[in-house]
Amino acid sequence: ISNAVQKTDEEETKKSSKKEKKGSFNTIKKTNGGKEEDIVVLQSCIAWAVNNNNEKFKVRVVFDSGSELTLITRSLAQKMQLQGKKTSLIINVAGGGTSSSNNEKLVTFRLAATVGDYLSPALEAITTEVITQNLREIPIDLNKYDYLKKIKFTETFPRESSEVDIMIGVQYVNMLVTGAPIHQGLRNPCAVPTKLGYILSGVFQGKSTTF
Repeated sequence: ISNAVQKTDEEETKKSSKKEKKGSFNTIKKTNGGKEEDIVVLQSCIAWAVNNNNEKFKVRVVFDSGSELTLITRSLAQKMQLQGKKTSLIINVAGGGTSSSNNEKLVTFRLAATVGDYLSPALEAITTEVITQNLREIPIDLNKYDYLKKIKFTETFPRESSEVDIMIGVQYVNMLVTGAPIHQGLRNPCAVPTKLGYILSGVFQGKSTTF
């Protein structure tokens, strides 16, 4: 698990008694020899990221309710021509390791649904070189789950491994999720309703080369 801490230039000059913002997000990968096992699907979706000129960029968004920060990759922020105040970001990794950068920015953008007309208010995010390793492939056949057959997700499945462009922290997760997941049983996949569209999450039995 990793903790992300943001400090603006002004905050760095103040006493360390002020509480730091922290967040967490991690994925673990290992080989499984192609055997059938439980596959965990992290909450992510496809959406439009919208800049101040109302230009749209298709992105993969991960929802992380364990993070107090929202992050965006530097490459996407540059592509979107996002400007913002200089800030620093410290990543505290489980086991005592840390990684820091003093060349990040606090930027703003909006998210829009790829289907429908939802457009979020302005969201603040901190730039970072990489948010996490690529999300794993999702080799699921939704036709095996009657309660999911008619649901329109923001992407199609099975899904290949995918890069993460934006990580949404808890302050925005609560704003974007609109209701309880649609599911049957604890060890089955579910559909999470959000303002950006339905997101696949949960657990299912499947075969994959990574975990």
